[in-house]
Amino acid sequence: MATTKTPHSPFTRAFTTATRRGTPAGVAAQNIAKRNRKTINQVFTSLFQAGQVNRQKIGGQWIYFPVEGTKPNASFARNSQAEMWQAFVDWTIASGNTTPERITANNRTRQQFVNFMKKYFGRQFASANGTTTTSRSASTTRGRSTRSTVGSTRSTQARKNSTTSTRKTTGTRTLRISGSRTRTLRRAA
Repeated sequence: MATTKTPHSPFTRAFTTATRRGTPAGVAAQNIAKRNRKTINQVFTSLFQAGQVNRQKIGGQWIYFPVEGTKPNASFARNSQAEMWQAFVDWTIASGNTTPERITANNRTRQQFVNFMKKYFGRQFASANGTTTTSRSASTTRGRSTRSTVGSTRSTQARKNSTTSTRKTTGTRTLRISGSRTRTLRRAA
């Protein structure tokens, strides 16, 4: 009977030691990558193949977490939470879900800020790549502006009549042909 050998990662010992001490997986992998002149993705891929971490793809990016439980670390928890909130606020503005002015208007107290931001949390899962761009349409319905997703503003008939096509060509990223206009996107040199 043949036995299967679990792949070994050269980073296993350093990673498990760091996580047992309470160092978050991302910080441990970053430190290992720096010491070994590798990218963090190379370290995590090696650890994943060795069964030391699991992963989940969110927004086109792998999110890694250790297989074994780790020691809690209050200092890293506070820092991670602050970084998470900063990234979340940046995402809500960059994705068009809100504006800095609206955040400022809802920033009188911590509780008001948290309640305002909470409503945007679920929107990051609305699309496959994690971004949702919204716009206000020019038309109003009984005095209220209607909010729609940019991709759904064109009517079905307009989409059927569209002559836009996209194709790959050599030396360029994409060639778009729309009616009589042609636009070529060149690769960055």
